[in-house]
Amino acid sequence: NKKSAIVKDIFHRIANGENAKVIALNYEIRLQRVYYILKNRAYLGEVFFNKEWIKANHSALVDTSMFETANSKIKTKVNPR
Repeated sequence: NKKSAIVKDIFHRIANGENAKVIALNYEIRLQRVYYILKNRAYLGEVFFNKEWIKANHSALVDTSMFETANSKIKTKVNPR
C-alpha cells in the first residue's frame, strides 16, 4: 500500500542521512509528522498496551536495526549538544 511505502522510505532516507525537513517537503507533510513516524514503535510490529510496548499481531514495516539507525540520526540532528 502507498502509505506503508512512504513510511519505509522515510526511515530509509533518514537512516541514510537525509534531512527531515527535505523529506517533509517532498511528501507535503509537517515536519512533526516525520518525527512522529520515526518514533512510532507500531512500525516495529508493536502495540502500546498496559503502559508498555509489546509484540503485536501485525507485521513490522521496518526492522529494529532500521528503526534504531533512523532514530539515532534524528537524535544527533535534534540534540547536537
